[in-house]
Amino acid sequence: SVIEINGQNYEMTMANLIDIYLISNQEAGIRHLTKGGLVIEGVETGALSEEQVGLLRQRVEDNPKAKKIVDSILEIGELIWKPSINQVSQRLEGKEIATEPDWWGLEVYMPKRLAGKTRMGKLGQFGVNLIEDKGILKDRTRSTAPLVLRDALRRFSVFESAIAEYAGMAEASRTSRTLLNDPTIATALDQKGYNEVRK
Repeated sequence: SVIEINGQNYEMTMANLIDIYLISNQEAGIRHLTKGGLVIEGVETGALSEEQVGLLRQRVEDNPKAKKIVDSILEIGELIWKPSINQVSQRLEGKEIATEPDWWGLEVYMPKRLAGKTRMGKLGQFGVNLIEDKGILKDRTRSTAPLVLRDALRRFSVFESAIAEYAGMAEASRTSRTLLNDPTIATALDQKGYNEVRK
């Protein structure tokens, strides 16, 4: 449906509204929305008022099917995602890293010139790799930049894959990095012509 935000019309699906709902469930999400706004199909909306956020949330709450999807996503986060991540991080780092209540990863928009090496925030494919970068699990920046709006179900699928990969591969990845950085093994690899493996 077409939704008006700050004098501009935007085409939004229920999956987009669910994304806004899940974003606005968190303190950091509200901060981004009320100070930076959203980026919808590459267009910045400007800051949203708490009332505007409330009206967008209401559209989800008024739709029983959409509300059920939200509840299911939050339940999966609490009962499956967090325990899976924390079980591994407890073994690897001795601490729980997934602690955010009602977690839904925030995708902060970064104009290309600021993005540097990071893929996050560019309006191409949305990707998450928890083995390389756990930043999406917590809001550490206090940033007020706008958030990229996406289809919540696609985003769910990306998080699902990233968490499964982290749960299955984080320890193996650490072991292989440790081996590749071992001076004796590194020398042996170099001598056999496998120095590319270590890059």
